[in-house]
Amino acid sequence: MRIGTATLVKRATDDHLVEIQDDVPLGKTYSVDLDSIQEIEMFNYVHGVFHVREWIFTVSKRGNWGKALPVELLSLPVKDEYKDGSLT
Repeated sequence: MRIGTATLVKRATDDHLVEIQDDVPLGKTYSVDLDSIQEIEMFNYVHGVFHVREWIFTVSKRGNWGKALPVELLSLPVKDEYKDGSLT
């Protein structure tokens, strides 16, 4: 598990199939597991469509996984930097 910092930069994906609640401030930072990015297929009940997104898991202060957040809404370290192991 490699821990990094992600910052919330958008409230909704471009197609509005995934949205973050209004009370979560833009600029909020999260500790995330940089190795946890996964493509996950989901179904949006309101729009009646399947869609695929990259998600990343947050990490609690105890080192446990927390919630999953869509990568599209976050500012993360450059992917190449953490895939080669240079970030810890």
